[in-house]
Amino acid sequence: MGYIVIICVIAGLSYYLSLKSHPWTKCKECDGKGRFYHKTYTSAFRLCGKCGGNGREKRWGARFVERK
Repeated sequence: MGYIVIICVIAGLSYYLSLKSHPWTKCKECDGKGRFYHKTYTSAFRLCGKCGGNGREKRWGARFVERK
């Protein structure tokens, strides 16, 4: 039982350090492009509504770790 607790603590600490160093991930809705192009008018585009056009979104748990 003690080994399971130690493994969980190590895994939690590793994930915490990972969130501190890499809090952003590629937006799943626009696939990291930040915009959607029109099919007919290829120069027309709109920004992604989920990421706001930057192509990134915060990873799960990153808002609790907030880099300041």
